[in-house]
Amino acid sequence: MRRFDVNQLPTGSYSISGSFSGSFLGDGSELTGIIATSASFSTTASYVNPLRQTVELTGSLNITGSTLQVGNNTLLGNTTLSGSIIISGSLGTSSPTVRIYGDTTHNGYIRFDPVTTNINTSISASYIYVSGSTNDLYFAQNGSGYGNVTRLRWLEGNLYTGLLNGGLITATNGTTVYNISSGSGIIVDLNTSLIDNPYPTIEYVNWGNITNIPITLTGSYDQTFVGIGTGGNVVTQGTPFYDGQIDTQIPIGIVLHQNHLNINGVKTQPSVAYGWKQRSNVFISAFGPLKLSGFTLAVSASSTGSLVVGSGTAFQDGANYPLNPDNPSYVTDPGTNVSKIFRYHQSGSNWVYDTNAAAGYGAIDPTQYSLNGVLTPVPTNDWTIQRVYYFTNSVTKAIVVYYGNAHYKTELDAIANLNIEPFTEAPNTAANAVYLGALIVRYNADFNTAASFKIIPGGLFRAIGGSGGGGGSVTQILSGLSDVSITSPTDGQPLAYNASTLKWNNTSSITADLIGNASTATSASFALSGNGIFSGSFSGSFQGDGSELTGIVSASFASTASYATQAVSASYAPTSVTSTVIYSDTTVVTVTGTTAETLIASVPIPTDIGESILRSSFVVVVTTLGGAAPRTRMRIGTIANPSSAQLASQTVLGTNAVGSANAVSMYRTMPIIGGASGDIKSIAAGSNINADYGILTTYTITPVDWTTQQYIYFTIVNNTTAAVTSCYGVLVEQLNT
Repeated sequence: MRRFDVNQLPTGSYSISGSFSGSFLGDGSELTGIIATSASFSTTASYVNPLRQTVELTGSLNITGSTLQVGNNTLLGNTTLSGSIIISGSLGTSSPTVRIYGDTTHNGYIRFDPVTTNINTSISASYIYVSGSTNDLYFAQNGSGYGNVTRLRWLEGNLYTGLLNGGLITATNGTTVYNISSGSGIIVDLNTSLIDNPYPTIEYVNWGNITNIPITLTGSYDQTFVGIGTGGNVVTQGTPFYDGQIDTQIPIGIVLHQNHLNINGVKTQPSVAYGWKQRSNVFISAFGPLKLSGFTLAVSASSTGSLVVGSGTAFQDGANYPLNPDNPSYVTDPGTNVSKIFRYHQSGSNWVYDTNAAAGYGAIDPTQYSLNGVLTPVPTNDWTIQRVYYFTNSVTKAIVVYYGNAHYKTELDAIANLNIEPFTEAPNTAANAVYLGALIVRYNADFNTAASFKIIPGGLFRAIGGSGGGGGSVTQILSGLSDVSITSPTDGQPLAYNASTLKWNNTSSITADLIGNASTATSASFALSGNGIFSGSFSGSFQGDGSELTGIVSASFASTASYATQAVSASYAPTSVTSTVIYSDTTVVTVTGTTAETLIASVPIPTDIGESILRSSFVVVVTTLGGAAPRTRMRIGTIANPSSAQLASQTVLGTNAVGSANAVSMYRTMPIIGGASGDIKSIAAGSNINADYGILTTYTITPVDWTTQQYIYFTIVNNTTAAVTSCYGVLVEQLNT
């Protein structure tokens, strides 16, 4: 080791290796290559700026003040940077000048300021930035030949108002207050515009337990609908939240107070802000596959019972995925010209799938129906309803035909029961098949005999009777009516009724007895001694006194008429009256063991009813009097199926007491003026009479808004539990002039 005395002033260049002590004078510009691997730098030492050599530092380094690093800087180990740190680099370059490698942790938020630049889409990478033109956050990604840019607003536009958690409604029955548990939700205002993208605003609502909320709507409503609004405030109303209300407040349930005094029940039933697809799956599965177009069900040419299916389209969730993942639920199917029929019916809680060992049958089986799960011969001349389904995009191309569950005397009876016959669909067709329609078939149906079957096409929705449904097509042509059969029609053909087929047929000839002794138009005459019956219309004139002309409606027999020699100027035609049966039921219903008013029938009245008369018959037999007179009663109201308690508040149209064990027919003819400000004239509410207006001196005019659905209720009240009273039929007709 060489030591320099402090008084020595060395000049020139020196190369020093090893270690030394002391100090150097000068600016240190000529000191190069100095490396200190373990030295401690005194905090009071002065260092010449700039430091222009390579320095490797190990251990801890504390830097205060401003620093400027130029060139490449590599920081190894743990580095803590505090205060304001500005890192700048170049924008829009293919090789960014600021790079961070490895995992990073941020304690605090990251702010993105708006930038105006173009992303290099040739690089496979993802970006997050705020646009300088819209001030909105964007997500961009490039790769695999695709470049996508997604705006945050677009994602926010898929949020919707609803509950996130909590919000349970509780109450003690018999009290007048309820509680809402703590919870949270969001209220989304989509803030849409015709000239700009939606700019959703989202309010996060958070509330604590809300207790002892009083019910305030008991005087006017049976229930209170409860929601949470802006700021976590409780919102209540007597009617359901509807339309835009569910966008501005969060429905969470209802509080029941049906006695209009205190609470008798609560129900939490919120609109939630999450899981739309999961919830819509339940809705979609309730409908099953839906026929959108086509899939026409037809008989195979010259066959006795074979079926074919035309091409069509359908909605079936996920069924088209193997063919087109971009459109997984829109199904296109060519149909089938092969009659491969699987026969289904329910047996108890199980299903019988008769596939003929997967080969199917070539024809339907009209000879049997399912009687409580047992295939039973259809009685001679009776009809059944067979429902038909088809598996779209199926490898089997099978047509499923369900046996009927009842039999009917006529084709018309079967058609009338199509939507009310008890029927439950098997799980595999409910999930995988479209409904094609219904076959109305006679016990010996032959598809070569038109009078032995009828096809009623299915509509968009599944037409399932008993358990609900609907959707059968509505005919737009005369030949589509169930009691009309048109074959090769020609000009001028009339319809004639065929009593053997119970249908109207087109025909070129009519055979009928004619009654009368008049000669008609100049080019045709009827024998004076003959009788003739005319139906339809005719032109020409009659000769004679017209005494044999009967049944002519709306004709005026004026003295100037060419065919009436003895007529005067009065009109002889009676007013035409039409009768429409609104309701008819001959089911026997027996009431005993109760003194509560029992509903026998609830008859809906057409909402478009005009000036007319309601004629009703209520046939009742008292077999056991029980010591006090039972009563039959008619009421009117707007509840489809009222309870005994609700019946008591409905308007009475008439009452009849049966004081002896015999039959009573409660007969009423009640004039009506229809419309929103209409009324019904009935026997006085307190009357007790089994007769019509002929022997009454008073009646009641009851105001009725007929445009709102009204119901006529037929009820029986036994005054003792021992009484036995039976209804044998209810008939309601509408008479119009």
